[in-house]
Amino acid sequence: DIAVDTVNVSITLPNGTVESPTVENIGSNYNFTFTSTSIPGQYNLTWQANDSSNNIQSNTTNFSIGIGCSTITTNTTLTTNISATGNCFTIAASNIVLDGAGYSIIGNGSGIAIYSSTYSNITVQNFAGINNFTQGIDAEDGGSVFIVNNNTFTTAADIGDEYYIELITNHTLIQNNIFNGISTNSDSEVIGVLDPSYNSTIFNNTFNLSGGTYGISHESSFGGNITGNN
Repeated sequence: DIAVDTVNVSITLPNGTVESPTVENIGSNYNFTFTSTSIPGQYNLTWQANDSSNNIQSNTTNFSIGIGCSTITTNTTLTTNISATGNCFTIAASNIVLDGAGYSIIGNGSGIAIYSSTYSNITVQNFAGINNFTQGIDAEDGGSVFIVNNNTFTTAADIGDEYYIELITNHTLIQNNIFNGISTNSDSEVIGVLDPSYNSTIFNNTFNLSGGTYGISHESSFGGNITGNN
């Protein structure tokens, strides 16, 4: 009689890493446990079975892990809308692109949508909505080069004594964004570029707002360009 002798599986993670978990024979079934699913994207599985006559058969399958609120250390592109309770994304490395790809992150009226501290060369782009947080982006301890491009922001009903985008970064570019919202707090500002920030450009943004004090608060004396905003 010919019977299955061994079964192996290899799993290729979205970042290209390959893992080979141990496959156990339990009765007539072959099972394995795999828990390394923290990276969003497609996981490719290849099965290989050998019988007692050394005939080999293989098969492939895949599954995908969606992106949720998390700490980001690699370039990340959304694949669906995300709902958040409190904070959502924390950027924890330099040279990162966080791409909304036309999707939205939707808060519950609290927390920070996107937080970055000390890191450089960060881009946040293409979000259809960064909605209903007390802060949309907080990079008040940021590094150099922070780009916010082609996003739509809708503030929480009351963003408090806060900025919806708060940056202390060098070489900041905020362009082609739409800001919607109502603030019931007279001390609130939508964009705050705080001292000491160098060479900030705020260009071609649209503000559809009521309430609050300022659309843009530029407090740095170290250069800046604010043009073409409506």
